Amino acid sequence: MLYHISLTHSLTQNSKFISPKFFYDQIGSKIFEDICKLPEYYLTRTEKKILEESNRIKKENCAIAQKNMQSLSSRGQVTVKDGDIYRKLSEEERQSKIQKAQSNIKEYCQG
Repeated sequence: MLYHISLTHSLTQNSKFISPKFFYDQIGSKIFEDICKLPEYYLTRTEKKILEESNRIKKENCAIAQKNMQSLSSRGQVTVKDGDIYRKLSEEERQSKIQKAQSNIKEYCQG
């Protein structure tokens, strides 16, 4: 009965709230799950969409970095398009791009 009184009080205020003590037992966990499903509780769904989009972009960047590394490592000379012309990378430029690809692989493909 005490739960009912406390919840009724907190949910009838202008600024509604639920005491965190209700989230630490089985009933509280169920209440929280139900709240997260409500249309008014957009935060969890919004965060989930942001994380999903971030993971999708991270996977795309990983694939690009791996492809770049493969192209840079499998050939002695690498040709790139520079504006409207094609030119061969110097060994120094190629090594620099390999380091950048390694850094990108570390950032986007691990963890």
